[in-house]
Amino acid sequence: MLADATVARLDQQLVLMRIIHFALALGVLGFAVVSLVLAGGELKRVSGPMDWMMAGTGVAFGLASWIVPRLIPLPRPTADADETKQALAIAGGFQTALILSCAMLEGGAFANLSRYFTDHIALNLAVAGALWLILLLHFPRRGALLDHVERRLRELREEQALAAAGR
Repeated sequence: MLADATVARLDQQLVLMRIIHFALALGVLGFAVVSLVLAGGELKRVSGPMDWMMAGTGVAFGLASWIVPRLIPLPRPTADADETKQALAIAGGFQTALILSCAMLEGGAFANLSRYFTDHIALNLAVAGALWLILLLHFPRRGALLDHVERRLRELREEQALAAAGR
């Protein structure tokens, strides 16, 4: 169980994560609205390989948004730091993974919205919409952050106990 002071600091970090998430999601939504208004809602069928390439790029970015954050090394808090400093270091890794994942989803959505913006291809609008909805699902929840921090702190303490027992 985390101390109240640690939870309060993590709540501050969570507000920052939510602002970043909101900005990324709002950018995609804004460009989608502009694209739809300028296109007059026109939807065309797939007309060439570029349409499929952009849709494939969106799918690839969607997959990468799940894979890449799991490949980055997580920050390892120093063992001699207090709980709050350790928790903030862990939350920094959580935030980095969130930003990477959301940015990849945003990039795939923007690529497909750009294709819709120029040629009004329905497939690309659909892919952009799907990526945007997945982006919305990445909303940073307090419970997920606290669970992640508590799990990583527990793992750190277990490693320290094993190292001390092995001496």
